[in-house]
Amino acid sequence: MNAAAAAAPAGLIRYPDISAREIVFTYADDLWLVARDGGVARRLTSSGGDKRARFSPDGTRLAYSALRDGRSQAFVLDRAGGVPRPLSHHPAPTRVAGWTPDGRSVLVASTMASERPNFNRLFLMPPDGGLPEALPLPFGETGAFSPDGRLLAYTWQRDQQEESWKRYRGGRAPKLWLFDRSSGTTRPLTDGASPDSEPIWIGTRIYFLSERGAEQRSNLWVVDAAGGAPRQLTRYADVDVRFPSGGSGGIVFTIAGRLMRLDPATERVSAVEVEIADERPAPGARAVGDQFVNVDAGAAGQAAIEAHGDVFTLAVASGAAQNRSATPNAAERFPALAPDGRTLAYFSDADGEYQLVLRDLASNQARTLTRFTEGLRFKPQWSPDSRQIVFIDWRGDLHLGHVESADHDAAQDQLQLLRGLVEHEEERIGAGLGQPILQRRIRGEHRGGADGFGDLAFALRVGLGVGGLVLGRGLVRCGFRRSGFGRFRLRLRRLRTRVACGSRRHQRQQPHPDDQRAQRLHPGPPQ
Repeated sequence: MNAAAAAAPAGLIRYPDISAREIVFTYADDLWLVARDGGVARRLTSSGGDKRARFSPDGTRLAYSALRDGRSQAFVLDRAGGVPRPLSHHPAPTRVAGWTPDGRSVLVASTMASERPNFNRLFLMPPDGGLPEALPLPFGETGAFSPDGRLLAYTWQRDQQEESWKRYRGGRAPKLWLFDRSSGTTRPLTDGASPDSEPIWIGTRIYFLSERGAEQRSNLWVVDAAGGAPRQLTRYADVDVRFPSGGSGGIVFTIAGRLMRLDPATERVSAVEVEIADERPAPGARAVGDQFVNVDAGAAGQAAIEAHGDVFTLAVASGAAQNRSATPNAAERFPALAPDGRTLAYFSDADGEYQLVLRDLASNQARTLTRFTEGLRFKPQWSPDSRQIVFIDWRGDLHLGHVESADHDAAQDQLQLLRGLVEHEEERIGAGLGQPILQRRIRGEHRGGADGFGDLAFALRVGLGVGGLVLGRGLVRCGFRRSGFGRFRLRLRRLRTRVACGSRRHQRQQPHPDDQRAQRLHPGPPQ
């Protein structure tokens, strides 16, 4: 069987670049070459950790970043193969960004001369060996030279593609700037709230990645190097354009792991079909314990596990695992087994927001108890009788509810501030994270009804779990409705308080010595 017959379509392609004749890309952590119009790819490297390859202007050499001995360093390799030549020798991470138009230097970003390790600077490195030359810019992340090499389009704030940030509009959003190497001056090229990154300079135009469109997805845009309003080229609404790069052969990027090419002259996009003729890993058992995110050791010889966005139950005695959610289009988090071993609670974003889900382990049927419209929630905790559940949201609010609610609408309708002042004195048992555990005054409100949780102190203990903090049970007893959730807003206080419920007024005691010490160390804002 020949290579073409044994080849299979390639997915999960990353970091492509294009020359007049070929495309280089990263697949399975190695570099591969394929013809400009697609076909069967040829493996270039086999050491792993190789990415961000960039063709030299004449297409004969490749500069790329590679992970060696735990460090990201820059290398140069002939396109025909051979032994890679290291460019960087500094212990600081170094990332390849491109070449100068004359092919005499490789543009890299590194922290080797940065005052702080979270900001890179741009350097020029001779491809045949030599010392790096720092560009006279205080910061730099990505860059592309004009055809004559006089101007540099660059960004100085980090692109968030590696972290997959979406729709970020804060002060860390990168923008495009122009640096004139002859005069040493800089000026902004783009503005606005959305991030602009990955500049590609072809002719008199600069192509870049931005979320500024109505889709709020990463798409390709173009702006004239002399200035003007940017113009959108691609309009992907469901997926993001990733890893764009360009050269004499056009612009390449990936969409959902597939390789795409844009012709700058016609501005048309076409798919580049790539096939990989290589060994495929055979299915088999392997240890995956290091991929567990959250583990809950429940009763009845079971454990609940979160891994790869699904929740599993594991029979401790036999080691048999069962995927309980099996939802590749959603993320399930924070599994918690009920003490009676019958129900698994977790949060799922199947509808776009994280909702509390209860799954019956006997039938494997699930029901959703909440209908939140925003925010995050964290690990749910069960009451000892498996009838109540409590969790904390991203605001620090404590939610308490009965799991026998008929449906999620009824449960969610009860999700409101509880009525009636509740305060609780916590027990100090030590320090956490090297700091004294400050006393907290718990304020909340409760709804009437004596058939609810009944033991607020337990709810606070299991819901907070801060630094091993333990609260006594039975300190506060307030009723809650059976079919719904209550919410407590938590506020930090440095004064110890006595228990109060209903109309009883709380009594303040003298500050604890550790509280006084913490106040001296961290006085906080003036009153």
